[in-house]
Amino acid sequence: MRLTLLLILLPLLTYSQLNDNFDDGDLTNGTEWEGDTGDFRINTNKQLQLNSTGEGSSFLSTALNPANLSEWNFLIKLGFSPSDNNQCIVYLVTNHPDPELCTAAFYLKFGKSGSDDAIELYKQIDTTHSLIASGDPGFINTSFCIRVKVTRDDGYWQILADSTGGVDFRLQATANDDYWGSYNRFSILCRHTSSNATKFYFDDIYAGPMVFDVIPPSLAGLILKQPSFINLTFNEPLMPESCSDVSDYHLEPLGKSPVAADLDPEDRNKVHLLFDHEFADGEPYGLTIKEIRDVAGNRMRDTLIHFTSHQLKPFDAVISEIMADPDPPAGLPDCEYTEIYNRTSYPITTEGWHFITGDKSKPLPSMLIPAYGYIILAGTNDSLMESFGSVARLPGMELPNSGCLLCLTDENGAVLHAVSYEDTWYDDRLRENGGWSLEMIDPMNPCSGEENWRVSIDPMGGTPGKANSVKDSNPDNGKPLISFISMLASHEVTLHFNEPMDSTFLSNPLAFKVESKNVIPKSDLSGQHYEGKSGLSGHHHEGKSDLLSHHHEGAYFPHKTDPAGPLFEAVTLEFPGDFQKNIIYDLSIMDTITDCCGNMIPYETMKQFAVPYDNTTTGIIINEILYDASTNGAEFIEIFNRTDTAFHLKDLLIASLDPVTGEVLNTCKISESRRILMPHAYLVLTDNPAAVRSEYFTPGPSAFIRIDDFPSLSDQGGKVALLTKEGLIIDKAGYSDEMHFALLQQTKGVSLERVNPAGDSGDGGNWHSASQSCGFATPGYRNSQYLSVTNDNVKPVTVSPQTFSPDNDGYNDILTISYTAVQPGDLLTIRVFNADGRQVKLLAGNYLTGNENLIIWDGITDEGGKAPAGIYIIHSEVFNLNGEVRQYKNVAVVATR
Repeated sequence: MRLTLLLILLPLLTYSQLNDNFDDGDLTNGTEWEGDTGDFRINTNKQLQLNSTGEGSSFLSTALNPANLSEWNFLIKLGFSPSDNNQCIVYLVTNHPDPELCTAAFYLKFGKSGSDDAIELYKQIDTTHSLIASGDPGFINTSFCIRVKVTRDDGYWQILADSTGGVDFRLQATANDDYWGSYNRFSILCRHTSSNATKFYFDDIYAGPMVFDVIPPSLAGLILKQPSFINLTFNEPLMPESCSDVSDYHLEPLGKSPVAADLDPEDRNKVHLLFDHEFADGEPYGLTIKEIRDVAGNRMRDTLIHFTSHQLKPFDAVISEIMADPDPPAGLPDCEYTEIYNRTSYPITTEGWHFITGDKSKPLPSMLIPAYGYIILAGTNDSLMESFGSVARLPGMELPNSGCLLCLTDENGAVLHAVSYEDTWYDDRLRENGGWSLEMIDPMNPCSGEENWRVSIDPMGGTPGKANSVKDSNPDNGKPLISFISMLASHEVTLHFNEPMDSTFLSNPLAFKVESKNVIPKSDLSGQHYEGKSGLSGHHHEGKSDLLSHHHEGAYFPHKTDPAGPLFEAVTLEFPGDFQKNIIYDLSIMDTITDCCGNMIPYETMKQFAVPYDNTTTGIIINEILYDASTNGAEFIEIFNRTDTAFHLKDLLIASLDPVTGEVLNTCKISESRRILMPHAYLVLTDNPAAVRSEYFTPGPSAFIRIDDFPSLSDQGGKVALLTKEGLIIDKAGYSDEMHFALLQQTKGVSLERVNPAGDSGDGGNWHSASQSCGFATPGYRNSQYLSVTNDNVKPVTVSPQTFSPDNDGYNDILTISYTAVQPGDLLTIRVFNADGRQVKLLAGNYLTGNENLIIWDGITDEGGKAPAGIYIIHSEVFNLNGEVRQYKNVAVVATR
């Protein structure tokens, strides 16, 4: 009797209902899977994933009880476009563990050649395979993640699917087939090429009796769509007639119901509510929801949800991480991605958003970014990123390794955040060749560009879906600046800033005032003669208002502003009349203008401009060359407008020349805009302004233009040229070590300066090493060796004050010795002697001078002690390479107080 009982129970233990969600992480515990188990794994998302290599096929099979078998339900995802060589066959029932050896089966096939791929149901008897039902053509012709439900009731088959992977099943096909053989297995067969050997995914596999829904729906989320819409999301599809009664929704404290309530025709988990009231930003509300039923008729209990209105604003969501070059991987999958971070304490929906890379715009799927949460944007291999967080798939998204402008826009096309990254941002030789992401340091400082980005230091190479490894406080406390002004037309002025600005303030015309300064002199070095005028012309462009309406006590205001998105680093001001040539104008900031972190440009900040002329052959010259930069520095070429005329730079090129043939090599544009170079202004051209500024004193960032393809300057010497886009050379100059001051011990980090701007560029005698007193270069301001004509009655050496007291009381604590050079290349030695004729201090020894030089004595002697009170002789000796020696004596008194 006992043995008989065991024999009866054995089939029930062997052939059971199938229900596996893989949460145990084991293919042999619970549901026992057989077959090519080594070709599969349970991934970090608790999904069954093919994990094979090469080309071939892999299968899994498990026991199944065919009794009362009437429903199959499972999630299937293929990360590729299926075909005959890359397809999945799910055997609902079969009579052999190896599906390729079975002789009886019903199976679903996912994938075939062509573009009309559909879910297909086949019947197999011996070697005959018969198609009995086919779903919507093209439903699975690209990569997909769907949930499939198949039912069989007395030979009546139904195939249903949800294209989003949810449970909003839509009918795909039906069929009648009464045949039913002898079956005992459920199997999965994956046919794959090597490139898709890991891109099959399965989850929530069920096979058993028909499942009836007795669980009521629940509210999964509420999204406020300004100004008067609410989107409700439920955890399952709803019965349409249970959603449309507006009296089932009640909004407090307004005491109102919506004027319309509709179930989303594409997503039956969503309900849209329209109110006749605009929600106030920051105000709390409560919404009561009643009588909601799912498609099975289960009624949701009455629900009250509290929420706070929040209007989406720029920088609420920011681009916080960029993986442009994932190969070779450091630890993360070989997949390009971008991370989006929600900076607010409110959940944000991505509905209607777009992600722009260069000139390509990709729509984002509708997703919810939780408060202070993340989503990952990925293109190819997006499935590899799912273990790191919520992934938005953007097919075809590409992130160039060299850099690109990235932009995130909302449903209205407004810019939420933009960043223009470059490969130079890595600044890490070990990480710049791939496998490491760029991470934002401080999300509260989203617009600082390179200063707020750093290569990841996480061992995996990046931190998708979580806080960045370089996260730190990095506030932007600097005031924004007007870098330069350009003019595309005589009635338009474009201000270019050194960082992204708040576009709201840039849209205020009253924030910008222009006043005419003075008339430029009638002649300049080019020989051109101009007629001076004042103010704006009486010419009026069609459609523009009269000038007088924008004129107040000599001031002109634009009648239109056009902020330049998406970075908003510039704004174009349009005026009702033309600005006149040969007049200098002052443009002042008269109202609040801030960067995106709220730092203001001080009121009445002023920048000058003038209507530029086309470039002449004598106006702009090469004025300084640093061709052998220090280890941490950068090469540069300085140009100078030696005339009284303003010019634009759009058509100018800088280039290196073949030192023998003079052939033009390596040309590059100086400016993409009609940037104005004002009279007697300097401009530094380099590929690394920050490196130059860190090495030398410079008056400010507006004196620099960064040129990424800046021509390399040979340390052995060469030639450079300034030329027009037509190839006409405006100026050219040679450079070599032989042109440096002969007594310099080394020339690395020392620039060659033009001595006389009016002199010949090709005259080696018109170039000289920058002086020691200026730090060996003068980028962006007058050369230290600039030729000046001095009055013979002016003493070359002076001391001030005559009497000083080095007691650190803040009054006459130091002695200043001033030397005005007679000619470039003077070497200066200064010694201090006491009244007994004994040397107490060597202040300068063979010091290479510039035009103006200041040497300081703080009263400390060579022995390190304080010089006693008394009379001291300041002896200065000047030597040059011509053998001339000049000596000067001055008297100073050290006093006590």
